[in-house]
Amino acid sequence: MILNITALVAVVLATALPAASLPAYKIPAALKALAELDNGCFYPANYTVQNFSVWTPAVGSNQTEIVDFEFTDKDTGIDTLCHRDAASKNVGPEGLNPRWACDNSTVTFVWEPSMNRLTMIEKACPQGGNSDFEASGSVRPSLTCVKTEQTSSFGPGSHCLSIQESIDGKFTSLQPTPN
Repeated sequence: MILNITALVAVVLATALPAASLPAYKIPAALKALAELDNGCFYPANYTVQNFSVWTPAVGSNQTEIVDFEFTDKDTGIDTLCHRDAASKNVGPEGLNPRWACDNSTVTFVWEPSMNRLTMIEKACPQGGNSDFEASGSVRPSLTCVKTEQTSSFGPGSHCLSIQESIDGKFTSLQPTPN
């Protein structure tokens, strides 16, 4: 009988959990209130980076680093390409690390090559058009690199690909969007 009650409690708890992943950060009261008004508001919790690649120009080159990958957040329904090259503009506020836009404007990223760190930033509850909060989290891709020559499409430098095709990440911070 005790075993049956334990199993029943486990089933009830499992069905009571929301379908979306639970975030690893505390949700501010202002954002909770916004989410209660909008049932379509999901807090970014987990994400996946796929096919990450970065090309770094050779020392002394005047070329710009190139970064490419796909970003997916199943909970918020976002699947977008992210790219940075010489034509990319910093979309972040002055005084912070440069942020680069993904095709879906609710997602930006920071690539810190010296730390081999990719930080993903996603607006929280952007459905209302005015999201004052953003979630962020970082991954450190394991890379395998080859030297590129002047005759390659990139030019002289180093082209690195993630060893893993997919890298799972977790948003660990929810902060007001900097101005």
